[in-house]
Amino acid sequence: IEWGCVGDGVTDDTDKINSAVVEIIARGGGTIYGRDRKFKVSSITIPSVTTWVKVEFAGAGTPVQRFGTIGDFPQDPPNGMQFISDLNNVNLGVINVAAGSLYSNFNLVLLSIKNLSVRTYNNPKCHGVNAHNAMQLNMENVCVDTRMYNVQASLPTFDSCGILTPKIGNGAFNYLRNISVSGYKWGISVQEHTDGDQIILSSCLHGLWFRIADHASYFKRVCAQRNTNHVT
Repeated sequence: IEWGCVGDGVTDDTDKINSAVVEIIARGGGTIYGRDRKFKVSSITIPSVTTWVKVEFAGAGTPVQRFGTIGDFPQDPPNGMQFISDLNNVNLGVINVAAGSLYSNFNLVLLSIKNLSVRTYNNPKCHGVNAHNAMQLNMENVCVDTRMYNVQASLPTFDSCGILTPKIGNGAFNYLRNISVSGYKWGISVQEHTDGDQIILSSCLHGLWFRIADHASYFKRVCAQRNTNHVT
């Protein structure tokens, strides 16, 4: 289905993308596919569901990873699907999973994000990806940044997180591969059941934040630079 999004980085496509989310949930799950365009949004929200459903956002190609420690760097990557947001709400994410009706307000959704950049603003007052209420989270080839080359980013002060993984006690398996996060107070918030590899964390107050760990997580090949604390 074509949803008529403009994808020019200026026109607000939030309502059309949220309508697509509702439609694919009604069909039992599916993928929202975007070409190499910039989609201006506020918050894309997966509503509460009580039957297992997979909601996936997928771009056409792997986004360019923007990281480093010296010099200047182009502000815009040459290719890749982007969600660009000026959201100002520390309780929400640019991609947001609403509270559900299961135990601890879990929402029976597998959130999958592939080949996508999530871009907010310098010293953001919102999360990039808020999957706190999701049962499972899979992410591959994803950049979450503040539209700033990290060397020029301000010290983040608001209680925002680049990637907020599912909360504790869900029995989930979270999968993170080839992920770059920069410019947030907490780069990636991890509670348990998370397998991460090829992770880049730049210019965050806390790079990897292990909040609670009743059960284990496992991270390999983590590049951490210009964070006040690489691991907390």
